[in-house]
Amino acid sequence: MTSSENKQELFLSSFFSVLDVDSETETLKKSRMKTWNRFLDIRPLTDKEENFKYVPLKEITSKNYEKATHAKITSDLVKSLVLPECQNSFIVFINGFYNKELSDTSNHGSSFVLLPFKDAMKTYNTLLTNNTQRLIKDEKDPFVLLTASCYQDGAFFYLPPNIELTQPIQIINIHSENTQTWVMPRFFFFCGTNSHVTLINTSHYESSKEELVSVLYEYNLEEQSSVKLVDFDLEKHPESGWNFSAFRIFQKKNSVFKATQVQNSSKTRRDWKITLLGENANCALNGIWLLKSSNEGHTNVVIEHTEPYCESLQYFKGVLDDSAHSSFQGKIIVQKKAQKTQAYQLNNNLLLSSKAQSFSKPGLEIFADDVKASHGSTTGNIDQEQLFYLRTRGFSEQEARNCLLSGFCFDIFATLPTPSLINKAKNYILRFRNT
Repeated sequence: MTSSENKQELFLSSFFSVLDVDSETETLKKSRMKTWNRFLDIRPLTDKEENFKYVPLKEITSKNYEKATHAKITSDLVKSLVLPECQNSFIVFINGFYNKELSDTSNHGSSFVLLPFKDAMKTYNTLLTNNTQRLIKDEKDPFVLLTASCYQDGAFFYLPPNIELTQPIQIINIHSENTQTWVMPRFFFFCGTNSHVTLINTSHYESSKEELVSVLYEYNLEEQSSVKLVDFDLEKHPESGWNFSAFRIFQKKNSVFKATQVQNSSKTRRDWKITLLGENANCALNGIWLLKSSNEGHTNVVIEHTEPYCESLQYFKGVLDDSAHSSFQGKIIVQKKAQKTQAYQLNNNLLLSSKAQSFSKPGLEIFADDVKASHGSTTGNIDQEQLFYLRTRGFSEQEARNCLLSGFCFDIFATLPTPSLINKAKNYILRFRNT
């Protein structure tokens, strides 16, 4: 066994302790082991994997992490993190553990079911077991399978049919560890027929040590339901550590899924896989990464059209300064049955430094013959003519650059569902090159 293989075995040994917990049911233990075995079947966590081509996996898996622990957080800290639009409508997770006492969803009464994931495995066993079996059969991302087998906590969210939550629900993720730890929660969202919800993920970092965060979000949308999701992370992160977030979305007939990703994480990878399972399903992914120093942001997207008359949109942008680098890998798959599909994909990148790097690989796989689809990518610098024009109108160089940056980001920010998030994003851009 080589030195790197030895290190990877030590890395994997970090997770063994949660695979056979005495307090868990036999069903849950079996589910964990089946998923773990599937992970072992495909586990080569090496940079040679195409979807991880730009992620330094050897560096990550050469370390030995401890599992995360419960931590105490004050209610005053939580209150300071709640968005104005989400008062009495927020759910708190600390190091991946659901904290019922600090959460507050009183504005929604008993409109939905919210349970820790392990408790849900008892009450909604059939639903979650079937979903895990599908995951074991189809999943190819090793970090998804690692999280699905070794999660310590998470949440189950069930919105019954014909319920519309008009107020957004904020999901506050607080990281507070002083050791080199792994944090792996699992979230399952089930939206009943004709139900509608807006969810906002935000993060806050009290951590002083390196973390390996791997989160699995699973969304199941029944017919005519809709989910609006924001993954918003512009907080200052620890200098080291990695965050892997995977989103698995399954949409039935006439359902709508819209998501916006805004990130400034030190080292992150967002992995999206959306499957359109019914006619007239519609999805739209918008995202922007704002990276500087030596930060990394990697986004991988696969949208699969399996039925006719569906529509999908991918629109991602990147702003990179200093020695930051990013990668975007996108794929649209249109199966033979999915006639009358409309699918579009675009990735635009703006480089503010000669050392910044952006890699982009959009792609199409089309097996139907009546389809409207396109994909594209651009990478460039700030337009000097535009900069000169603004300077001649009295703008300082910094003001002119900020104006062009804001213009580049505006259409992504405009998809955010609340004024407070739009203002946070705009203010961040104004100080982007000064922080």
